[in-house]
Amino acid sequence: MANLDMQQGRAVIETFDGVQRIHGLGGSGRTHRGKAKLRRVLERPAAPAG
Repeated sequence: MANLDMQQGRAVIETFDGVQRIHGLGGSGRTHRGKAKLRRVLERPAAPAG
C-alpha cells in the first residue's frame, strides 16, 4: 500500500456492502488498489455465524 496516494489508500481502507466499481485511466493503480483491498478483506477475521 506504500505505492498508493492518499485518495487510493482511503479507497482500500473503506468498506462497502455490495459491489464497488473502480474507475481510472491506464496506469492509475486500479489493479494495485483492487488487490490491496482484496488482501485487507481476506485478512479480516471472519464474523461469527448466527
